[in-house]
Amino acid sequence: MKSVATLLLGTVVLGLFGCGGGDSGSSLSKAEFIKQGNRVCEQANEERAEALEGKAKELKIESGEVATPAQQKQVVLAALATYEGATEKLKELVPSEQEGAVQPLIQTREELAKIVHASATSTPKPGPYKRANLLAIRYGLDECTV
Repeated sequence: MKSVATLLLGTVVLGLFGCGGGDSGSSLSKAEFIKQGNRVCEQANEERAEALEGKAKELKIESGEVATPAQQKQVVLAALATYEGATEKLKELVPSEQEGAVQPLIQTREELAKIVHASATSTPKPGPYKRANLLAIRYGLDECTV
């Protein structure tokens, strides 16, 4: 079992969640996509922090207290919802001419969400986090890292 502090920190690491790809109707330039994408991720990071705090309060988990696996899962899934929402928003923003460049990031983020869903009561391996962060940074989506 993990302390709430460890749980929250680990879940905040999921803050990665916020970048996606693919609306062929988008006419944004790459620079405008990056600017708007970073705003989406920044907002998702704020929402995630609020979701974590709100879920911990709802479950009456005090600072330093060890969360049960059931509580941990609820907290993780509350945070993950903001990540998945941000990914969907970003998919809508991706300019069609950038889809190929952004697709690896989208796939990695979606795979990471699946891994987190499957392991919501344990800490996933860092590989998918590192890959998602690297791809986001390479594209210029600095706010979309964890």
